[in-house]
Amino acid sequence: MVECKRNSTGKEILPIFYDVEATDVKLRTEVYESSMQRHEKKFGSEKVKQWREALREVAKIRGWDRNDAAQGKLIKVIVQEVLNKLKTRQRSLPDNFLGMDHQLEAVMDLLDTYSMDGDIVKLQKQLLSDLLK
Repeated sequence: MVECKRNSTGKEILPIFYDVEATDVKLRTEVYESSMQRHEKKFGSEKVKQWREALREVAKIRGWDRNDAAQGKLIKVIVQEVLNKLKTRQRSLPDNFLGMDHQLEAVMDLLDTYSMDGDIVKLQKQLLSDLLK
């Protein structure tokens, strides 16, 4: 995600700190440091170095902390933020841009479905699954 954001314009990362602290993601805790050391043995120091840099970069972005709010309320706040960002982008699209309505409708349906359940993990899995197809 971080690499994609770096290599393009207009893409954003909206971090959700789900049962972790931002300081954990900044690799300032012993738990994360020891975990990264284990990953180095498995994946190599260069790959883990990239991950560390990406995590530090994401930790600097204003996001949401699951520990600060009830899950259902948090989902509503995130959905509203995403909708606002999509509306802003949609306004700047050219008139002859085709195919956006169908994709936007599919995302809106997913957001509606999972915000009713209050299950952000299911939403993330479904969105990732759809993106990786």
